[in-house]
Amino acid sequence: NFSLEHSGKLAEKLRSIGLGLRNNKDIYERFYDEDKKRPKGIAYRIMELTRLGKRSEVFFTLLNEFQGAYFPKELAHAFNPVYSDELFKTFIYSFLSGILGEKTKEGGEE
Repeated sequence: NFSLEHSGKLAEKLRSIGLGLRNNKDIYERFYDEDKKRPKGIAYRIMELTRLGKRSEVFFTLLNEFQGAYFPKELAHAFNPVYSDELFKTFIYSFLSGILGEKTKEGGEE
């Protein structure tokens, strides 16, 4: 139970980090194209590598996207081998949903 509770908190924290990165224009633009109003190709690549369970390639790709910027320690925790592949996918998708999610009409997050 503790492990699942901790995993849930980590997933929420990763989503929160993704939401916060929307304010970091340099990082946000690496994942999302404001002009086209859609995620960039690298975001789709990360999603596909995650779906395939290729942790090391996802980690390498994220490190490349964070070059010159702080890499969140919680995001690094998602790659801990104690977590199952399904939890790993949940963590990465949580992070991506935060940074790529749509904004509601009220200006909040959806």
